[in-house]
Amino acid sequence: MKKTLYNVGIVLGLAASLAACEKTEDRIERDVDSVSVSCRRQDLQHWVLATGAWTSENDVPWITLSPDSGTGDGKNFQPYTIRVAYNSDETSRTGTFYLVHNGTRCPVTVIQAACSFSYGTIDLSGSLIRNEASEAFLQVPYTDASGEEQVTFSVTLDGASEGLSVADRTFTLNEGSGVASLAITGTPTQFGTVSFTVSADGKPLGTVTAEVTHAGGAYGLPCEWKFADTKDADYSAVMKEKHPEWAASHIYQADVNTEATLSVTEAAGKTLAAVSGWGYNDGHCYIKGLQKDDSFLMTVPVSGLTAGSSIGVSGSVGGSGSGAGYFLVEYSLDGSTWTAADNASTETVGTETFPYHAAAKDSYLQADGAFSASFVLPGDFSGTLGVRIRVCANVRVNHASTIPIATGGGGSNRLKGTLSIHAL
Repeated sequence: MKKTLYNVGIVLGLAASLAACEKTEDRIERDVDSVSVSCRRQDLQHWVLATGAWTSENDVPWITLSPDSGTGDGKNFQPYTIRVAYNSDETSRTGTFYLVHNGTRCPVTVIQAACSFSYGTIDLSGSLIRNEASEAFLQVPYTDASGEEQVTFSVTLDGASEGLSVADRTFTLNEGSGVASLAITGTPTQFGTVSFTVSADGKPLGTVTAEVTHAGGAYGLPCEWKFADTKDADYSAVMKEKHPEWAASHIYQADVNTEATLSVTEAAGKTLAAVSGWGYNDGHCYIKGLQKDDSFLMTVPVSGLTAGSSIGVSGSVGGSGSGAGYFLVEYSLDGSTWTAADNASTETVGTETFPYHAAAKDSYLQADGAFSASFVLPGDFSGTLGVRIRVCANVRVNHASTIPIATGGGGSNRLKGTLSIHAL
């Protein structure tokens, strides 16, 4: 076999240099002697020129020729189709067939890539709005499918998923690229982040998260806890009736945005209980037994807060003379990493120097021990905003004679008037 040059410019712009196989005066030529293709099923149009009858030899099961024989005039190229089946293997494959004329066999080699079927990044279309029926969908993209795959998708939900579900669904995938769409049904009843983990035939593909939001967009602020600002003989009984859960678990719902909660949390590693007593009196709620790093913790479900938003925290902290005297306002976007609010003051008592936002006063007036702090959100945020007022020093309210906070529940601290978290 040798290369022979012919003028074939009249044949759809085929290259002038063609591979040729000759025997005596007869000739047979093809436009290519090898071709590389993807794993996809495909038809490739190629060309053959022969002087008289030609046929083919092909024992490659994944290659089909159409037509597989013909009669040429020795002058013009004839089209034929190389039909390549889908390669579902994880390795590439090579097959060779022959174009034959008058005893001359001209090989054409097909190199097909390994299967590249894959799933893309899962996405969620639509929105999830609390107390509104979901019209959202999980979108699972895929590429290089054979068109014969039958796949069952299943989804597990976590987080603020109450009221939502995603039914298992079996798809016959379209050939090539496509998207499997899974309906998220139900009516969400919680604010916050919900996660959807998608599996195909039991194999996890990935997780996508979304926020259950308020119909009006940004939601959650302001929230306020109102402890009244004047003494009322009946106030304690009224608060116990309004918030019976406080006695059992020390969790107090907000008066504004009642999904926000106030609780008392204990520092890690402590052996002395953070709360040894509680009650309401003189326009405040009070807690006995706070020690250093114990805190009043506020959790607020929010949505649609944007980067750069300034959040304010204000209130008033009091206490008996032997209770905790200094508190630092901190915030968290993940419930574990805490950052001090801006513009803290610094105090030195004895040998201890510390930042603080609130200095408790042994007074029942809201103006005594009042504080105001703020912080700026570093990015867009939806989820549970945490704010805490933490005992930041082992220093009592009245530290004229002794510095440490009384132990054993002897000291008490109080929240007075109105405690507020709000946008500035």
